[in-house]
Amino acid sequence: LVLARAAERTGLDRHVAGRVLAWTRGSPSRLLPAVMALAFVFSMFMSNTATAAMMLAMLRPALASLPEGSKTARALLLGLACAANLGGMATIIGTPPNAIAAALLEDDAPVDFLRWVFLALPPALLLFAVVWALLARPLIREKSTLPPLQEAPREGSGVRRWQRLLTLAVFAVTVLLWMSGEWHGIPTGVVAFVPIVALSMAGVIRKQDMRAIDWDVLILLAGGLSLGVGIEKSGLAEWLAGLV
Repeated sequence: LVLARAAERTGLDRHVAGRVLAWTRGSPSRLLPAVMALAFVFSMFMSNTATAAMMLAMLRPALASLPEGSKTARALLLGLACAANLGGMATIIGTPPNAIAAALLEDDAPVDFLRWVFLALPPALLLFAVVWALLARPLIREKSTLPPLQEAPREGSGVRRWQRLLTLAVFAVTVLLWMSGEWHGIPTGVVAFVPIVALSMAGVIRKQDMRAIDWDVLILLAGGLSLGVGIEKSGLAEWLAGLV
């Protein structure tokens, strides 16, 4: 959540998306896979909802130029929604249910960040390809040209280039540490403090940014885990299973 917030504040996410979408040059056949790929990658590390909202803001001018009932608009919106959800499957931090599942597996079959990626990324990519193939077929004969896409408006002002580069570097280091946990032995939870400390000390993340994080999601996650442990330790789970 801290990494996602830093990317939003510095405009790193919109900058990367804008560069990639500029490559499409208004071609629907290029725009669809580009939008889906960006949504997939961003949602691996950001909220699915935030990813979809950001991408939709960038697509709005192009969608507005299309006629009502356009196959291109339908394909872009469906592709964006599906890709954002599929990308969330690929990593532990992609969506809260993944973290819940990983925590419940901690005692019997521990799953670290890299192992989760190895297990979840292939089916996510397979589903991504299936969705893209289904949505791209109607666009083969589509000859409409979309207007150039621009970056979505930035959230705040006063963000410097070095802060964006620092966010990118911290992001890369954090993901690398997560994926190499089997070798260095640092727990995933401890690695999660790297962006919190580094970005806070550098001033990229401010007090108001920390307050804006969806803490209710984290509290809900912790409450769900506590409830699950309580049901298991109290014997309620075994009793309920016996009733079935």
